[in-house]
Amino acid sequence: MIRRVHPRRAHTPAFRRIGAGVWAVALLAGVGAAAGPAPDPEASRWDPGQTLDLRNPFLPPGYTPPAPDAAPEPAAEPETPAPRAPNLEEWRAAEAALDQRGVVRGGRSQPLALIEGQGRAVGDVVEMRRGAYRYRWRVAAIDLRFGPRLERLGAVPADDPEGDLLPLPEDEP
Repeated sequence: MIRRVHPRRAHTPAFRRIGAGVWAVALLAGVGAAAGPAPDPEASRWDPGQTLDLRNPFLPPGYTPPAPDAAPEPAAEPETPAPRAPNLEEWRAAEAALDQRGVVRGGRSQPLALIEGQGRAVGDVVEMRRGAYRYRWRVAAIDLRFGPRLERLGAVPADDPEGDLLPLPEDEP
């Protein structure tokens, strides 16, 4: 069982002696400070034009940094070559890697093709990133027996998806 002590009874004579000693030290410290000359209020004000001579604590004492040279000339930006368009083999490899799962009937009896895990209708644009390009196709038609027919729109560099479409390769006859 925990015995509670009333706050007024917690102050024993020992506590009173300690408290009186603390007050005496504080009083003497205050009397000694008041006995000295009063500080000048004008000397303690900060002048905005005043500079402080502070040194960097991470540099050795007495170190002065070298004077800055003239501004360096801006470096000429290297010209980036125009991105190369993907060739026919890369297009065929991208079309083979395209995930086409099947065809289902959607609302209003419209067929939907399941491409890249999403239902796509005729006219939808399909985009897939492969290698250094983002390839884009449009769903031209959907046949319930043979699946979707995709029309190549073009490819853009993968690091610039908002860029212009690169030209399509010529199909072999």
